[in-house]
Amino acid sequence: MNPLAALRFVLRELEAGPQEKLILLALVSYADADGACWPSVETLARGTGLGRRTVQRVLRRLEQAGLVDVTPGGGRHNPSRYRLRLPPEVEKGRQRDAVSLPEKASARPRKGVRGDTKGRQSDARTIQKELSKEKYPEREGRAAARAPSPSQSSSWDWGEWR
Repeated sequence: MNPLAALRFVLRELEAGPQEKLILLALVSYADADGACWPSVETLARGTGLGRRTVQRVLRRLEQAGLVDVTPGGGRHNPSRYRLRLPPEVEKGRQRDAVSLPEKASARPRKGVRGDTKGRQSDARTIQKELSKEKYPEREGRAAARAPSPSQSSSWDWGEWR
């Protein structure tokens, strides 16, 4: 396997999420000439900054997509073996067309995605104010409730203190 061609493939041609690309890049960095490697899940998690469960899920998705063959290991001191299954053109170092991973079945928009209002405090406040106006139309906010109305006269005469 040509590591430079594999890096180019992952970064430029593979249409996948950032976690999948990150794990593939980590596997490429550990791979030998045949594309085989055996870093532990803990090593991948520490090197990528992802959690152990995230690494396990991403490895499962890469295996389902056919980009990695996984031979399960026997536990903590016997890690699984991974064999990168990159296209033949990539293994020989030639360019190829873009490849994409299949969409996840449970894909949901992430917080902060354009058009997503979930979790945005300003929208929640606006909705809360509108509901308050509908429920209590006589109130027009806190300042209006505290200010005395012109019809109310003060029993205190400020002229006494002069």
